[in-house]
Amino acid sequence: KNSLYKKWKKSVTKKNIFGNQAIYIAYKQFRKKLKHIICTAKKHHYTKKFDEAQGNSKKTWQIINEIRGKRKTPIKPSFKIDGELVENRRVIANGFNSFFTSIAVKLNESEEGIPITPLPKFTDYMGPSVTSSMFLSKCDSVEVNNIISELSKGKASDIPICIIKHCASIISPILAPGRNGHSALIPLL
Repeated sequence: KNSLYKKWKKSVTKKNIFGNQAIYIAYKQFRKKLKHIICTAKKHHYTKKFDEAQGNSKKTWQIINEIRGKRKTPIKPSFKIDGELVENRRVIANGFNSFFTSIAVKLNESEEGIPITPLPKFTDYMGPSVTSSMFLSKCDSVEVNNIISELSKGKASDIPICIIKHCASIISPILAPGRNGHSALIPLL
């Protein structure tokens, strides 16, 4: 495949930007066949692997992760602590712990230090309280039904008014906000 591609690339010039078309067609056909053969071989290989791992979920997931390109490579832990290369996991963990626990002490000992300001109260983030509000009493399905019957044509955007009026007895109990005994408190702007 690569040799055909190189032959075709050599035939490309400034005058002939498409190169030798016969070589290019041969390259495309060969590439297509090779791709098909590789795909078929992979499919056969993994089908065989899945058949061997049938009933073993751990092996099955290993094969799935291999197909996805997720392989666990054993990496030996190594870390430099005080200029020394350490491979013991416990020593590495203790090194991390001592580093992160000493940050605050080192910052406090430094000349500049970090100025610590007290946190503001949660009420500082709240807006002014609303003194004027209105209370809406319970609205029942009869009131919603009366409002629907008073709608004039052309006031709705998506659903024709005649359909809403025809279904009023069905939808008014659903639309009534007081159906569960709840009332609404709405702030005035």
